[in-house]
Amino acid sequence: MTEEFKRDVLAGLSQSPQKTLPSKYFYDKRGDELFVRIMSLPEYYLTRAEMDIFRNKPHELIAALQKDSTRHHEIIELGPGDGTKTLELLKALIEEGFRVDYVPIDISQNALDSLQKCL
Repeated sequence: MTEEFKRDVLAGLSQSPQKTLPSKYFYDKRGDELFVRIMSLPEYYLTRAEMDIFRNKPHELIAALQKDSTRHHEIIELGPGDGTKTLELLKALIEEGFRVDYVPIDISQNALDSLQKCL
C-alpha cells in the first residue's frame, strides 16, 4: 500500500487550486474514533434520528418492509460504522423469528474487524 499511498498523495497534493486526498486513508482506527465523536455532536442529528427509529420502532419498520419471516433474508449494510443501529434491527428481526445473514460492507477494515468481534 505504501507505493499506492505515495502516488495518491503526490497526485492529490499536486492538484491546483484544490488539494485532495482520497478519503480511504482516513478510515483507520483513529479515523473511525473521530467519526464516532463527530456523530455525537449536536449538529449531527441524523445518527440520533436513525437510532431512535431502530431502537423504538424496529417492529413497525419490519412490518413496513412486508417481508416473510419464513424465508431467509440478507441484510447488506453499506458503511455500517460501529454497527450499533443495525444491531437494534437485527435483534428485532430475530425476536420476530426471521432468519438473517448480516453482511456489512465498509471502506474501513478497522470497522469491519470491530463488528466481527461484537457479532
